[in-house]
Amino acid sequence: MFDKLLDNVRYFFSPEALDARIEPDFEFIAANKRNGHISPPLWDTFEFRFYYVGFAIIVPFMFRTVIHVTNESNENYNKFERYLSKGWLFGRKVDHSDIQYKFLREHFFPMLKIIAVYLAIRRATAFISRSITRLRFDSIFGLIFVFGLHGVNAFKIFFHMIIMYATVHVFQSTRPVATVLTWAYGITSLFLNSKFRSYSFGDFSTLLRPLDSLPTGTIKRWDAFYNFALLRLLSYTFDYLENLDNRRRKVTTTRTAYGLDTHVAKRREKWSRNNRSASKKSHNPHKVVTLNERERLVAPLSIEEYNFFNFTSYILYAPLFIAGPIITYNDYIYQSYHTLPSINIKRISIYMLRFIVIVLTMEVFSHYIYVDAASKVMAWEHNTPFELSMIGLFILNITSFKMTIVWRFFRLWALVDGIDAPENMIRLIDNNYSTQGFWRAWHRSYNKWLIRYVYVPLGGSHRRVVACLAIFTFVAIWHDIQLHLLKWGWLIVLSFLPEMILVKSFTSYKHKWWYRYISALGGVINIWIMMIANLFGYCIGYEGTVGMLHDMFCTMSGFVYFVITTYCLGYTVLIMFELREDEKRRGINLKC
Repeated sequence: MFDKLLDNVRYFFSPEALDARIEPDFEFIAANKRNGHISPPLWDTFEFRFYYVGFAIIVPFMFRTVIHVTNESNENYNKFERYLSKGWLFGRKVDHSDIQYKFLREHFFPMLKIIAVYLAIRRATAFISRSITRLRFDSIFGLIFVFGLHGVNAFKIFFHMIIMYATVHVFQSTRPVATVLTWAYGITSLFLNSKFRSYSFGDFSTLLRPLDSLPTGTIKRWDAFYNFALLRLLSYTFDYLENLDNRRRKVTTTRTAYGLDTHVAKRREKWSRNNRSASKKSHNPHKVVTLNERERLVAPLSIEEYNFFNFTSYILYAPLFIAGPIITYNDYIYQSYHTLPSINIKRISIYMLRFIVIVLTMEVFSHYIYVDAASKVMAWEHNTPFELSMIGLFILNITSFKMTIVWRFFRLWALVDGIDAPENMIRLIDNNYSTQGFWRAWHRSYNKWLIRYVYVPLGGSHRRVVACLAIFTFVAIWHDIQLHLLKWGWLIVLSFLPEMILVKSFTSYKHKWWYRYISALGGVINIWIMMIANLFGYCIGYEGTVGMLHDMFCTMSGFVYFVITTYCLGYTVLIMFELREDEKRRGINLKC
């Protein structure tokens, strides 16, 4: 009974419970068994029991420290108290200093009402009239939703949509030209939005001046949400061009997303044959063989499915319009016609419970750990290096929670509506030791998008550095057009190089007993770099970071802290390794 309960708890918190795309790969299990790559579990060994004792002591001490340095008992409390508001838990105040999370909290229940109305109208229209298809409903409600969000500024988004749609269809006969022009305009649109977002319509033409008197909606920053729309615009463009190219050649291309080759091409053809066979046997033309995620990316849709009506439905799809997750055009159209097996009460209920758990965790953090408020005024005078590092670590955690809540809220809406978009946060921040792995797990749907539309077209692993430079340059521009973000993007690429070189150099020693410990040391270095970078960029700035490093390496107490923390991080990384080995035993290989 207890074992069954434990198995259910493990599944509840497993990656598989988050996203049906993550499923056991039995070929992967068989290959690892043949090659001897699956190690026996270490959970019950003396080594790991020692780590459990360390966890039981260190983790509560970390919480105690960060609560102490940001609460009433601390001498710096008066400096940031003005950023705290009346809370609802345990009679404590709540940290409302993060604008994004404050906005989400204030609009959470109004958004629930909108979702309820949306789902009720969806069900009612499906019951009343079959002529209102899913895609037609998405298009109509999407228009209403965007006008409600941005008011008259929605026309600025529509302007970009029309230009992008027209560009790809005018130049569709020459794929390279259409690709270059689409990328050029897409990136240019980000610069245009940055420069002209506050301009009124009358500034462009006197004929447009009457538009300035119309409502501007509930959210004035229309350009921030356009960035997600741009990813969908580009997805439509490249999926359409790929489909056209395949049809012109009259053979299935061997160059597809994620390095897919003729194996997937054959599966696509087999899928088409199976669909025709299933339709004949059941006399139901809509009965199909369900495609997995890779096959949906290159689903052989009819060319008529790339029309302006479907294009509008996809770009303006309400559940995913504000913050994603990002789903490709081919996948969205396929799911609009064929509900995936993952859309079921059990999976959605588990996902909803996971969402509630992280929301409550964030609320407890916001009522006890005021690191965001403290960071607003740099209130860490007389703090030790350990206390400063805890502030940086918990700021990272709260940022991770905040983004996870936003992404899971909108993905949950889409799931209830029948669309299964990729999970964005497959691992939280504390379960990362690799720089590359971190970026694969953080905003995962965006990572998948970048791999399909940027990394693979630029040569993939054969030109990894060039592809990564292009990716992080685009990511920096996409986030915000500022020089320091471009520098940040290029530094991220440089930070990949040592890890890539060391991993390649030590791969041949995988079966040595010491390999696991050397790898853990590398993971510790990565964690230190990420913590210090976060402190520098978002917390204590240049002078504070230099001061902390001076205390760590030039004072006895600071150096003792550094040694103890490095040791604790080391066995934390070893536990992360074992978590991933446990996943591999189940046939799960997330590569992060």
